[in-house]
Amino acid sequence: MDEALRIALGNIANQIQVAIRSESESVSRKQGNQSLQSFQRRITGVSEFVFDDYEVLCQDFVHNEVLVQYDNRPLTERIRSKLESLYGDSGWELVGDPQLLSTPGLTAVNRSAGFSRTTLQTDVYRNRDGWRLAIGKHRFKLRDEEWRQLFRLPPSSRNTLSFDITGEFGNPLPHALYHEQEFRFRVQGELPAVYYLNLFYIDTTGKVLEVRANAPHSRPSPLSIPQKGIFTAELPEGFDRAVDDYIVIISSKPLERPASPWLFNGWLQLFSMDNAFGLRLTVR
Repeated sequence: MDEALRIALGNIANQIQVAIRSESESVSRKQGNQSLQSFQRRITGVSEFVFDDYEVLCQDFVHNEVLVQYDNRPLTERIRSKLESLYGDSGWELVGDPQLLSTPGLTAVNRSAGFSRTTLQTDVYRNRDGWRLAIGKHRFKLRDEEWRQLFRLPPSSRNTLSFDITGEFGNPLPHALYHEQEFRFRVQGELPAVYYLNLFYIDTTGKVLEVRANAPHSRPSPLSIPQKGIFTAELPEGFDRAVDDYIVIISSKPLERPASPWLFNGWLQLFSMDNAFGLRLTVR
């Protein structure tokens, strides 16, 4: 029976992770002779997907069935709903890294009205099951690319410099590309006489990859990346749309990069530097 439960919950998990096309989905699966409490404890352990937003609606001990409702609302709505249920009367206030608290995912839920607001430490971390948002003692599993809602790219231009993309002959391109379209990065403006170039790519899992690392450069301006050759936009097999984040940093000395390849672990401080510029490309 344990194996049947494992398979059933695995099937539910796969269906949920691949696609959910309605606001909520109720599924019924056999759960054996376990009690409701035991089922609630085991459901997270036997599935690769962590059901942190499910509700057991009812259980039929005669037919050994259970009805589970899955919460498919956007991240901000799930957070607010949970906090309202726990701290709705007294109110709450999130504390933590100001860069994290000012992101689109948290701005709308940073605090609520109340005479005795509860202070909740907030952080983002990654374990073997993926990204988690920690608010106080509660943990929210981040689905798909929801981590992007907790990360803010640096601007594409400031002071005298700007960061964009061009075609093969230097013509400016929109930030929406098609599969296998060729492009180059370009930095325009008053570049230093001598500087170090760093270009980073953040993949769909939130992993930071180095495209160029502490490469010494000198004028002239504008800077074309690559100077020889060209990049090609790639759409992963099975996807009809992909988001690619790039950050370029122009520095007067070599950068010390975080040891972790995962975003948030030290990278936020690096990407908040005044000489960091960001670009979000959509590939279709």
